[in-house]
Amino acid sequence: QRDGWRNFFRAEGITPLELEYEKLVAEYRGEVGRVLDFLGLDSSVAQALPDPRLQLQSDGVNALWYEWLKPAAKVYAAA
Repeated sequence: QRDGWRNFFRAEGITPLELEYEKLVAEYRGEVGRVLDFLGLDSSVAQALPDPRLQLQSDGVNALWYEWLKPAAKVYAAA
């Protein structure tokens, strides 16, 4: 699916801004600043943002499901 979007953007001459959830969580203000910069806005205002109200939503059950489904994901990705 990601390749399909990349091909679409390339064909349309669009350079999208790619964000990753993990990086947003790890470097919240920096990533918000990057978005603002991409939009042509003052990225320095991101440093004044309050801490995000993000909460970890996974637990041990998520890890078990991940390990259980990982082999199936490899088969699906190879298809």
